[in-house]
Amino acid sequence: TLAGLLEDKNLKNMSDEELADAMKPVRGVSETVKLMIAAEIRSLYVREELEKELAPFGEGCNDIEVLYQKYHGKAAEKIKEAPFMMLRHGVSFRLCDSVAYEKGEPADSTGRIEAIFHELAGYIYKTGSTCISVKDAVSVTDRIQGQSKYGKLPYEYIMSEIMASRMFKLKSYGEEIKIYTKRAYYIEEHIAMEIKRLSDSMSYTGYDGRTGHEGLDPDQEAALRLLSTSGVKVVTGGPGSGKTTLIKRYIEEYKKLKEDNLFFLCAPTG
Repeated sequence: TLAGLLEDKNLKNMSDEELADAMKPVRGVSETVKLMIAAEIRSLYVREELEKELAPFGEGCNDIEVLYQKYHGKAAEKIKEAPFMMLRHGVSFRLCDSVAYEKGEPADSTGRIEAIFHELAGYIYKTGSTCISVKDAVSVTDRIQGQSKYGKLPYEYIMSEIMASRMFKLKSYGEEIKIYTKRAYYIEEHIAMEIKRLSDSMSYTGYDGRTGHEGLDPDQEAALRLLSTSGVKVVTGGPGSGKTTLIKRYIEEYKKLKEDNLFFLCAPTG
């Protein structure tokens, strides 16, 4: 029965009820299990058909699974209809680009340029940064287009599009220009403004720096003296350098200043 279902060329078009009828000869399992088996068989058939349709574009197994999970039997139709829209669902740029090429979409179409920039922004986020140098941006966009049937768009054109894009913001630091994603830039700018506001409103806490030094090394003692004023403080150090010990000492000394002083810790240590 299972072999017969696999050979049925209309399997992907069967309704659940039709699949259930086809599974009736199967014995020893519940109706629910029969439906689950039938659905899995149908999904395998649809995946196989999708793989055949996308093979000329150099697809990968991950792309097939992503498209199947999103669109099931209509996956091939959907990606051919709007190739670069599939990026937002996790389909690779390479597949989207190949389909767009075969479809006849221009190399400098709005959809393709936005897709390249989508990949560039993703690269910036993956590095853990908020920006990238112009030199690195050129290198990354070249790599994104590396295996494209379109070839590579000129550097000057890419840069002019970045400057006109609503996705990026350029910021000069002396002779160096950094390219930010706009979202990351404005988040960073807001954080910087908040840090400045807190620093500008600095006040004395009452801690005179005379207590709490027991067992601390000179660097920790210097950091402890920061407790004398409010505002933003940044304490850095490698594993085992005593950051957590210092935070505990901050709390102890802060409590001594005023017993009802409130403090909040957010992931104070690894």
